[in-house]
Amino acid sequence: MVRLVIAVRVVAPVGRPAETVDALVADGLLPLLEQFDSFPQLSLAFSAGVPVWEQLDRRHPEVASRVGELIGTGQIEPLGGPACDVVLAAVPGRDRIGQVIAQGDWLETRWGVRPTCGWVPHQVWEPTMADDLVEAGLESVILLPDPTAKSRSRRSIRSGWFYTESDGRLLGVLPADETLAELMADGRVDDLPGRFETNHHQLDGGPVVVAMLWGGDRPSGRPLVRLLKWLSAGVDWDLVTPSAALEQTESRGRYSLPEVGKTGGLWRLERDRDPVASNLHARLLGVSRRIDRSGASRDLLDPAHRAARWGLYRAQGAAASESSGVPRPEALAEARRLLLEAERLADRLDDRQAGWVDVTAADFSLEGRTEVMLQSERLTAWIDPVVGRGLHELELRDIGLSLPLLTGHAGDGTSGGPPAWLLKPGSDRENFIDGSSRLVSVAPRVGQITLARPGGSAWLIWESDEEADGPRMDWRIGMEAGEGRRLLFEGCVAGLEPRTYHHLAIEMPLGTGSKDDCYGYDRQGRRHDLESINELPDGDWMGLIEEQTGVDWSLGWSPAAPAWRVRGAATELIVPHWNFQADEAGRWEFRIELTVDTSAAQARQLGRAA
Repeated sequence: MVRLVIAVRVVAPVGRPAETVDALVADGLLPLLEQFDSFPQLSLAFSAGVPVWEQLDRRHPEVASRVGELIGTGQIEPLGGPACDVVLAAVPGRDRIGQVIAQGDWLETRWGVRPTCGWVPHQVWEPTMADDLVEAGLESVILLPDPTAKSRSRRSIRSGWFYTESDGRLLGVLPADETLAELMADGRVDDLPGRFETNHHQLDGGPVVVAMLWGGDRPSGRPLVRLLKWLSAGVDWDLVTPSAALEQTESRGRYSLPEVGKTGGLWRLERDRDPVASNLHARLLGVSRRIDRSGASRDLLDPAHRAARWGLYRAQGAAASESSGVPRPEALAEARRLLLEAERLADRLDDRQAGWVDVTAADFSLEGRTEVMLQSERLTAWIDPVVGRGLHELELRDIGLSLPLLTGHAGDGTSGGPPAWLLKPGSDRENFIDGSSRLVSVAPRVGQITLARPGGSAWLIWESDEEADGPRMDWRIGMEAGEGRRLLFEGCVAGLEPRTYHHLAIEMPLGTGSKDDCYGYDRQGRRHDLESINELPDGDWMGLIEEQTGVDWSLGWSPAAPAWRVRGAATELIVPHWNFQADEAGRWEFRIELTVDTSAAQARQLGRAA
């Protein structure tokens, strides 16, 4: 009698566990559970990330209870693996171990069973992973080779299991048959019985592993039911769980298991040449290191430490959840949101005072260049002082929103702060938009960057070299303690001819770029449609409400001056512009304050959570 292992892996698209579970129940689990009632001898292995299990409990408690009964009788074996669906090779070893342990803890708490057999998501295997999986408590894994590979004959079915070794530790490997997996993926379930019959004499005692993926759109429960009915009616097949198969059969020996999936590190190349995925990877490595460092001085069962680890695991699941380790465009916003949430949870492990602000310079993206991070509990401003991007991103940390600040033009020398331009005399909004009025971009020239933290505040100071030729801009950009919603910009135009007249424009972001239910307002609270604030007369302040996102923006500038509203590549821009006269030293100074209030957005999030 040949032992067969049926293994089902549920894959939930990032940010859609609820929809996945609803489809899973309707088209997968309900038809499958009916078969357990009709054929008590059925058994199979089931693999899902913790978010899927949580949604099953929350949205379909009766189905979850029935699944729990079958887990209790041993007819369904829950498979171990990462708590959140992730390319395991894409995260540090400590997080591979942590993810698998976290899922095992969750399953043991909920179902009373700790898995010893696991599933490697996305079929990306690297030899050194075996040691980490054993460290996490697994004794074996089901590994599905690439069904599209043509490296072996399709006339036989893969049967049996073996050991692989890493750093002196043995891990059992049950290789799923790629031919059978391909037939299941193509919906050609009715072709499987013939294949089984033809190859029966070659299979010895097995086990033969039939693996299938259930996505959110097509769980494929009914084709599986047809296969199970045929297998249950036969006398040559014994449906067993992975653990039972390992107990009942001997291994084929110990073998070195090379890379499986996108071999040769090709998936890493795909991730690293995608700037967004590469940045997410680097930022999450930073979170992982922070949590690891704090673990040396904290109880690992401490609620704050546990919350930070789970925040990291969920963010890793969103950022590296595809076979290439690159999130799909529709998953990108969720990946960024979970990254910011993980960073905030890691903040709570640090001994910081309420209302803290900080400024740091480092190679945050692991690209060999330094960026400056100006940060509070609520807001992060990213400033690139090297390659001309200047103030290139804002993160609204408390609502998990990231805003790339793209101006829509390449501008030379915009490093150091917001884009700044000297304009032709008499320039108007149309001339500014089409670029015909821009004489020169003004930015720091040579000079040096200083990070300062006087009195609990945080400042980036870029002062140009006094010997630098031509117009230049010196910037002080900072936050004050207890005012983490507000960014301060103090600018000084220098290198001008003494007592000469000039026209200066500064591009400042105002808003997320959403045009739905969006309007401006003045200091008196009077509402203004967006089109009516295209050209603002002399003033020093403008607010912007975005009803859809729940964010209230305001911009103040001094001295008072007219301003234009223009559409940037990603956000709305308010452009204060001054006609001024340089002083005797050829200098002129101004100040801008950008304030972001997310109270309404946070209230909505709390309401949805309740």
